[in-house]
Amino acid sequence: MKLTVIPNDRFMSKDGKGLFFDFNSSPGIRVIQWDTDHGHIERSGQPNELITDGVDLVGYVAAYDAEAARLEAERIEAEWEAKHYKWNGSAWIYDLPEGKGAKLAKIRTEAETVILAKYPVWYQANVANGIYSESIGNTMKAGITSVIMESNRCEDLVDAATTVEQINAVTPNWPVL
Repeated sequence: MKLTVIPNDRFMSKDGKGLFFDFNSSPGIRVIQWDTDHGHIERSGQPNELITDGVDLVGYVAAYDAEAARLEAERIEAEWEAKHYKWNGSAWIYDLPEGKGAKLAKIRTEAETVILAKYPVWYQANVANGIYSESIGNTMKAGITSVIMESNRCEDLVDAATTVEQINAVTPNWPVL
């Protein structure tokens, strides 16, 4: 993975894909550069600090991944809004099956975003491999289960919907992990 972080510009780039967004960073950091297994941190008025352990980057990567997923969910929603009306020869009508499918995809993407923001894939793998204690694993599993339950609740409402208004009214209340 390649990562560039420029806090003052509110910019991060991961594997060549850059995003501008608000994120937290330690004071005094001008730039962080990471390439696969090494990098450096540039701080104002100090020499560059060599880093060979990506642990310090975990929060940045999680923030980037969460923002990328949020933007993808926005893109899906905008596409959903524009895409699911069809011309029947005299008027635009809403295509209910396509609209339901798009709403379900949006809910699933949001659920994944919520889970990965708190429990990135590497963290989940460490729990599965027994690297973390059982209590940490149980907390993670309970959190993921609560997100899945909310996703399922919303998906059931979408499946039962018979109008575009009912579909649009389905809004997940994601648990705080």
